[in-house]
Amino acid sequence: MMFTHVFTGFPGSCHDARVLRNSDLWENGLQMIPNIYHIIADAAYPLRIWLLTPYRDNGHLTHEQRRYNNYLSSNRMVIERAFALLKGRFRRLRFLETQKIEYAVKIIMTSCVLHNVCIFNHDEVDDFIQQDVIAANYNVPGIQDCEAQGVQKRNQIARNLL
Repeated sequence: MMFTHVFTGFPGSCHDARVLRNSDLWENGLQMIPNIYHIIADAAYPLRIWLLTPYRDNGHLTHEQRRYNNYLSSNRMVIERAFALLKGRFRRLRFLETQKIEYAVKIIMTSCVLHNVCIFNHDEVDDFIQQDVIAANYNVPGIQDCEAQGVQKRNQIARNLL
């Protein structure tokens, strides 16, 4: 998750998890997400029922927990690669400064549509990939603020992975 450039007042000055906590999304928006949906994040974010994070690796993870962490990480990498492609092709996305979430969503959705048009027209995209963004691992020491419902949901998903 990369909220830093979406909300003014914080750009580049603090970690994305703090930006999320200080945004309208934290108090108002994300609690409205139905339990069957969730956002995936790295260990720097607090575990919530709507925000799933990896298990903290203290050297005693079970096979089930390691499998969950690998699955979560591989899915996060797909998302980070997609963001890197968009930010490479549309460099203005790196510096979005808007206080209205609706505007940020419209800008990002429009970028996705234009990106798909480029792909449809066989426009090369490899030149736009930022390897540093893809390889970046934002594993800041985890915020130990786990919500009980988030723990239950994460454990249930871990048990159900094949």
